[in-house]
This record gives sequence, structure tokens and C-alpha cells, in this order.
Amino acid sequence: MGSRTKKIEKIAANHQVPAKSRPPKRASWTQAKKLFAGPMGLLFLLILISSFGLVGFESIYSLYVNEVFGFTMGNIALVLTLNGLTSLTFQALLFDRLVVWLTEKRLIRYCFLLSFLGTSWIILAHSKLEVIIATLIVFTAYDLIRPAITTLLTKASATKQGLINGVNMSLTSVGNIVGPIVSGALLDASYHLPYLVVIVFLFISWIMTYWIRDHFSVDLTETN
Repeated sequence: MGSRTKKIEKIAANHQVPAKSRPPKRASWTQAKKLFAGPMGLLFLLILISSFGLVGFESIYSLYVNEVFGFTMGNIALVLTLNGLTSLTFQALLFDRLVVWLTEKRLIRYCFLLSFLGTSWIILAHSKLEVIIATLIVFTAYDLIRPAITTLLTKASATKQGLINGVNMSLTSVGNIVGPIVSGALLDASYHLPYLVVIVFLFISWIMTYWIRDHFSVDLTETN
């Protein structure tokens, strides 16, 4: 009888029913307040503004330079090709060096400033060459802003990276949707008006970068 009991216990031990895995918890109100308040909330706001500004700038660019400066399709294709090469160089080869040299905070600040100055230059330009140079400055600065902000967000919390990236992508999508709608509506009133609005947002964003902290951490874990 004893040996039979031991055999049953051995079989039961080898065929344990696995514990049910708990479904992932949804972000709580406390986590949401930590995300959108304080230094992290400022970074998310800058992501939204940069996405809005970039897409708003891009969506009407071809029409704007064609009507105002007489750009041909060949001129526009040249600008886009040069922009691709410049952005690839800065993002793939120079981004890490710029972060080491300037830190993410200063890189974000200078990129918003360059975007502001470049967009202003486009409105005030009198030649195609000026427009091409200003456009490359604006696009390159925009292409460096988001990875710099994302790097700061990643360093801010050792946990909940999926939640942070999800909010990041969601705000980017909102900017991508709102930017063309606003730019298109303003374009009907004046060719310069969309870029004037973008300039205002970029200037405000540049001022806001002075409140970015170099080093901060946010605890997104929940305590039961």
C-alpha cells in the first residue's frame, strides 16, 4: 500500500498542472499621471509638437515651393534626395557623437532652434539655393529631435518600456494626422500661413526645452 501511494505521488509530481498566467495589467491612473506630469510629460509634449511640425511642413512643401519659388519636379526630387543622404549621415554616423558632445538636452534644444530658423529662412528666402539649404537644415534637425527625446525617455524608467514606447508612437500618430489637416486648411488662406504657425510652435518648443532635465527617473511600477 505504501509503495503504491509513493508511485501515485511521483506521477502527480511529474504531471503538475501549470499555474494560470496572469494577464498583463493595464496602465493605471497613477501610471498615467506619472507619464504625463513632470519632466516626462514635457518630453511627450515635445514629441507631439515635433511630429505636428514635421508632417505639417512636409505635407505642403512641394506645393509651397512650386507656387512661391517655381520649383520643378526635378528640383523637388533633388531636395528630397539630398535630405535622405543628409539624414542618413546624421542619424547613422553622427547622432551618438552629437549626444556625447552636447547631451540629449542640448541636442533637442539646438534642433528646435535650427528648425525655427530654417523655416523662417524659407519664408524670407529669395533664391532656390537658399530654400534648398534651409530645407536641409529643417529636415535634418527634425530627424534628430525624436531619437534624442526617445533616448531620454528610455533612460528615465527602467520598467514599462512598452508603455512608454506605446505612448510615444500614439502621440506621433496624432501629430501625423493633425499636421496635414491644419496645414491644408491654413494653405487655403495663405501660402505662408502654415509655415508661420509652424514657426510659432517651434519657437515655443525651443523655449520649453530649457525646462528639460538632463538626468531624471520616473518609477512606473505599481505598489500593491
